[in-house]
Amino acid sequence: RSASATVTVTVTGRNDIERLVDSFETPLSPANRTSTFATTTSAYRETDGERGSFQPTDGAAMARLEARGSPIAELERFLGLPPGALPKDSDGSSPAFGSALKVRTTVAAGDEVSFDWMFDGRDAVTQPADGFADNDYAVVVINDATGTRLFKLADMRAVGDHGATGWQTSMFEAERAGDLVIGFGVINDRSPEPLA
Repeated sequence: RSASATVTVTVTGRNDIERLVDSFETPLSPANRTSTFATTTSAYRETDGERGSFQPTDGAAMARLEARGSPIAELERFLGLPPGALPKDSDGSSPAFGSALKVRTTVAAGDEVSFDWMFDGRDAVTQPADGFADNDYAVVVINDATGTRLFKLADMRAVGDHGATGWQTSMFEAERAGDLVIGFGVINDRSPEPLA
């Protein structure tokens, strides 16, 4: 099984006028996603855990990413990261594959970019049924004139076996004017061998 993440993105300018960067009402173009495991949807229901139901926080659709589809090297290239940049887990396991999407916008210095996200960990770390403790996780990557920054949003250890974060909001403030690319990824962490 693999984790899943959903996301909506908005940009708030200096005059507090909300501008929607990508409402995900239309399908993602192939250039802005790694595979068909990065899609749009009008609703999402957890398949395990509390079986919560989630609707878009802004607009009629949201993006959905599943932790399968593309090898890690391809995800890192797509997100503008150097090889080996995606986190490895403390138990020695490594990221194996996943999916990602990216949105582009132009910002002024001081613009605040906010995005709503939810991570659903459809796997187990403490008591995995298949014996593999997979700490799947979600990340956001910010690429702008100041460089590339990688942030982990959530992982299986944070939400617990088959847990979910519920909707969360994160914000990034642009330091300089220019193009901004925001990448989102959900990664399947794979233990090299089953727990003893």
